[in-house]
Amino acid sequence: SDWLNQSVDNEFGDALTIANYHQFVHNCCESFGIPFTDEEIEAAEEDFWKNKTPDKLIEVGERMSAEQKFSAVIVDEGQDFTDLWWMSLESIFVDPANKQCFYVFYDANQNLFHEDLSLPDEFTYSYQLTTNCRNTVNIGSHCSSLIDVPHQCPPNAPEGETPTIERVATLNEAIQLIGKCIRDLCNFQKGGLSTSQIAVLAPAFTLKQWPEKIKRTSLIDDLNDWFEGKGVLLSSYHRFKGLEADVAIIVSRPLRENDDQSKVENYVARSRAKHKLVVFEVEELSRNNR
Repeated sequence: SDWLNQSVDNEFGDALTIANYHQFVHNCCESFGIPFTDEEIEAAEEDFWKNKTPDKLIEVGERMSAEQKFSAVIVDEGQDFTDLWWMSLESIFVDPANKQCFYVFYDANQNLFHEDLSLPDEFTYSYQLTTNCRNTVNIGSHCSSLIDVPHQCPPNAPEGETPTIERVATLNEAIQLIGKCIRDLCNFQKGGLSTSQIAVLAPAFTLKQWPEKIKRTSLIDDLNDWFEGKGVLLSSYHRFKGLEADVAIIVSRPLRENDDQSKVENYVARSRAKHKLVVFEVEELSRNNR
């Protein structure tokens, strides 16, 4: 949502609302004076986000006038939505029984929350988008092999480099090696890349352990700062899902044959790389609890 908001032309003004589901509910609650408080979140965090926020959006819908409701709704990452979230969206349509424009984009293979896929059953048309237009052939093939799905790329897609995968013992060791990797990529004689072309993706529970700089390169979490070349982006897999970078450097737990959750997470993270993929599998992370 951050990327889309900064990408859309200003001429659209207030005609376009872009937010993730919970941002949208929170903003609507503020507009209609409905409490959306930290106390509620702290009382039962997971239950609040999954089950209580839909109730709040339905309450918002009851207060909206027809002019304040929406004629068009486009949902991305639909595999992350629950039955209650879909139900709550009904309340914001001008005419829920006759939706003028309702699109849902989803990839069942990118379900990071590992719940059963839930989609509205009202759609007349379904289109399968099977061609990978983001990755080089080698990166796309590698990512597809993680979850055992066929890979299909355009006939003119570049082969690209084979992904680099390195096993290390600790996160600190990975950070040191990532610093060297970034320095080489940005060195004019070796790679000459801008920091705005490089993203480091790591499990969310590790982010507080990262320094503000590695090898004099700033690690930043703001997309606008990243786009402006103020540093290399450091992000969790979840937050970067749907985005892409010329170079993605991934920190992960070592992949185990029977660890389907880790394979899906890595499929999502590693497929963010357009041209170069570097992976550090950290033994230490396999011993950490989430």
